[in-house]
Amino acid sequence: MKYIRRCKIDRLEIADDFYEAYIRCLSPNTNSQIVAIPAFVNGIFSCELYLKSILNTNNKGHNLKELFDLLDVDKKKELEDVECDEKYTLELLLNGIGNGFEVWRYCFEDEHKGFEEKYPYDYTDYFLKTYLPVLKRMAHNKKMM
Repeated sequence: MKYIRRCKIDRLEIADDFYEAYIRCLSPNTNSQIVAIPAFVNGIFSCELYLKSILNTNNKGHNLKELFDLLDVDKKKELEDVECDEKYTLELLLNGIGNGFEVWRYCFEDEHKGFEEKYPYDYTDYFLKTYLPVLKRMAHNKKMM
């Protein structure tokens, strides 16, 4: 096991850390402030790391849609079978937030202010609430095999 400054470097554990950061960002602090953009960045990055754990790859890309496309048929079906709101298909969500890590991380650079139309808040919020726990479970189940 690799360590850097006494911190264990394990993709699945780091994914869990980013998942925890996502959860904490959505928990109101003493000022009842929820920090959604950092939550989204942390949540999407944890999805990326969970997908890479499932795939057992060190692919450098961040695009969730591209990583999803690399999954075997059974894993894709497991995600596609997740019960969700009929207006949000997995394909629609992945197409909408596939590169969400980079998009949300740099959203302040959108000079044309068309950001919300191109990358709806609701897509990211719904995707993370619906699929992030499933990806986490899938990644941990794979590790146990």
